Amino acid sequence: MISVRVHGVGMSPYNQGFVALLMDDVNNEWLPIYIGSFEAQAIAMELDDVDPPRPMTHDLLANIISEMDVKVDKIVVSDLKDSTYYAEITLTSDDEEDDDEIVIDARPSDSIALALRTEADIFVDEDVMDEASVPANPEGDESEENKQLKILQHRLQRAVEEENFEEAAELRDKIREVQREIREEEEAEELD
Repeated sequence: MISVRVHGVGMSPYNQGFVALLMDDVNNEWLPIYIGSFEAQAIAMELDDVDPPRPMTHDLLANIISEMDVKVDKIVVSDLKDSTYYAEITLTSDDEEDDDEIVIDARPSDSIALALRTEADIFVDEDVMDEASVPANPEGDESEENKQLKILQHRLQRAVEEENFEEAAELRDKIREVQREIREEEEAEELD
């Protein structure tokens, strides 16, 4: 398993969806996971230390877990099948005499939101990281569009290798759109 941290949440410029970026600092790689808007909001609020006036769903779940004298030990992004990520939440008892673990199947987005609220460790299975990670920019000054472009190019390469040509064609079109947006931004900057 590879230890990761939540690098951030952003909006995808090509499909109006949201993406959570997990960062492997050791190997300098990102794992982009596309998530829903509610989960993106829950993760972003916790990253930004925003306290809602009433507990949100993930806050409620964290409170229930705490009141039951168990803790979230870790979450693991455990599998990737047909472009769908799977995760597991591992609960352990606060009772030192009880060393049982409970492993619960969950969506990665919910798992990440819960891990942030309970300060649990986040891991990714090595096979998942090998299959879906993309290199991070060590300088850290890359634009969001260029980051998205690299992610799309990596996904395109994987789709071609898997002979999923329909997905490859869609990704090719998205890459062209992002490249066009980058060119337009560069031309606008030159005019300024």
